[in-house]
Amino acid sequence: MTDRRRVLAVLLAGVVPWTVYFYDGGAGGFAAYGLLSFTPSFRVTDLAAYLDSAVVPGGWFSAWLTGVLLYALALLSLALGALGLEDHRVTDGLLALAGLNELYFAVGFYTNRDYLTLPLGALCLLAVAVWDYRRVRGRAFRPQ
Repeated sequence: MTDRRRVLAVLLAGVVPWTVYFYDGGAGGFAAYGLLSFTPSFRVTDLAAYLDSAVVPGGWFSAWLTGVLLYALALLSLALGALGLEDHRVTDGLLALAGLNELYFAVGFYTNRDYLTLPLGALCLLAVAVWDYRRVRGRAFRPQ
């Protein structure tokens, strides 16, 4: 059965902006649900609209989209937990891979655009994956 704290932690890791970047005129971000603009006012371009109108370059930029896909698979795996079909290691592994992808994206965005980047989502995804893995592993090895 799926723990409510665990579900909340995984969902919150998807709500947090994954990569926040700062440039001379303002700030923006990338999240699991789309592009964020913080200046001049807060605006969200959802992922479907962005993909419909943008030319997505390959290389490091595709790591953001790969991270979104891995996160979606982690959500699917988490949903299987309601049916008792989830393996926590798969969900945690997908979250960790999504976090590593987003870390790669933030570093690539920094080196190619020379913007200050903060990989908030990468840290959140990795933290949730490690926390849950250790929690489940610790419970598995406790004597009954």
